[in-house]
Amino acid sequence: MTTTFWFSLAGFLVLTPVAIGVGGMKVPDRWQDWLMLCSTGVVGYVGQLLMCRSLQLEAAGPATMMR
Repeated sequence: MTTTFWFSLAGFLVLTPVAIGVGGMKVPDRWQDWLMLCSTGVVGYVGQLLMCRSLQLEAAGPATMMR
């Protein structure tokens, strides 16, 4: 949980100024855009949490192999 939180926060703090600096950031104006943006963030966060949890529960060999 801690790794996922700090990774998300660091990404936000680094990428927001970069996006503003290159002129590639704009506020969504439709509710569908907000829904897609927020759902992408939530699903990505939950996926990262589940991956970290699975690596804690599984043995080192099978957990790190791609099958």
